[in-house]
Amino acid sequence: MDAKELKFLLKLVGFPEYHASITKLKPNPKTKAAERDSICRSLAERELIEYSTELEKVKTAPPGKALLKQDTTGLPITKEELKALRNAEEPISPGKTGIDSAKRQEILSTLIERGLLKAEKTKIKDVWLTQRGETYLREEYTPTGTPTISLELLGNYLRLLRKSSGELPGETLPESHQTATAEEDTIPHFSEPPSDEEILNTIAELDRQHQTENYLPIFYLRQKLQPPMTREDVDSALYRLQKQDKIELSSLQETHAYTTEQIEAGIEQNVGGPLFFIILLK
Repeated sequence: MDAKELKFLLKLVGFPEYHASITKLKPNPKTKAAERDSICRSLAERELIEYSTELEKVKTAPPGKALLKQDTTGLPITKEELKALRNAEEPISPGKTGIDSAKRQEILSTLIERGLLKAEKTKIKDVWLTQRGETYLREEYTPTGTPTISLELLGNYLRLLRKSSGELPGETLPESHQTATAEEDTIPHFSEPPSDEEILNTIAELDRQHQTENYLPIFYLRQKLQPPMTREDVDSALYRLQKQDKIELSSLQETHAYTTEQIEAGIEQNVGGPLFFIILLK
């Protein structure tokens, strides 16, 4: 493992649940995005990390074009799916498919799985450490050479080792990311369902309190809003805010860091893992 790959991993283990946006994982300030992404893919090939991707361009695949020439009456395809296929005969961004943003990811993923649509261009979105990666850093990695490692990265590595050795019982996050104590909880409890603006403020405050680096797990929000809101009310509010481009919802890929109850607080999807993280859009 070269020095840049090591720095990439040590940056990653400094984030809550060893999960971060790719944009936050530059080994060095001058590392270009293409090199950063190459490092990410190399580490993923060795099963030390995994990552999710986001569609940038889609295009109707030959089977999809053939389907558009047929009478689709009675075929198992929806009007929205047909609209996406017609609009994507040339490469376009997902936003230009004409699909509502709340349903876009699910519909496009389904079309790609069915071979009717293909991903022309994707970008890496979220990165997380695998159990294999954690074991490698903890038990197998042997430093060689004389690379310069900052004290911050060394601190991330030491916290990983201490957590594994039991010196941080019950601790899963670096000190800077520890969960807020009850005394620090300044968010009021709502007696009536909050407005969308109050929900956004609550998300921002929970993110600050739990230091989740703009990747707030949904279970924190449910703890604050249910009651007075129901689970369905919270789901609807999150979809509404996503449609207004106020937030993004990101799915959970690596489940070992969460309890079953926390995972079940996510929003189930027909395709892929549950929507689990809330990302505020600036």
